[in-house]
Amino acid sequence: MIDLTHGVQFQVASGFQIEKQSPNMIKVTDSKSALITVVDQVDAKTNPVQLCDSYNRSILKSVSGAQFGKAEKTDVNAANLAGGKCLATFVDASGGSSTQTYVQTFIAVRTSDGVVTAQTVLFAESTPETSFNAINEMLSVVLTSQAKG
Repeated sequence: MIDLTHGVQFQVASGFQIEKQSPNMIKVTDSKSALITVVDQVDAKTNPVQLCDSYNRSILKSVSGAQFGKAEKTDVNAANLAGGKCLATFVDASGGSSTQTYVQTFIAVRTSDGVVTAQTVLFAESTPETSFNAINEMLSVVLTSQAKG
């Protein structure tokens, strides 16, 4: 287990490797998808839906042509976590070809103290189900540990 501060834990799933890491952030990839998890602290009353939208726009501000879907509330199956999710897309034209890239962010705010996790999944239409299964495992570890505090 990797401690990402504020009691939030991360477990790298089989088939994924750590690409980048700092005390409160980790980026893992299996070359078909990537998961970036960031832990921070905000006001405990922060609206996770609004935070998700602004976070996605912030991380994609330098990407030309990014398109943003409507952020919405999501149930994270924990009484003390408020959740939001949002989707964005852009065309990655690197390497001589172009690929539609999807950016799905999940925000969870711990309502007792404002500890927030931002988990962003980058994927393409060709990303296999095995990648999503592994990502779901990693998301679950983060949310479970965040809920425990």
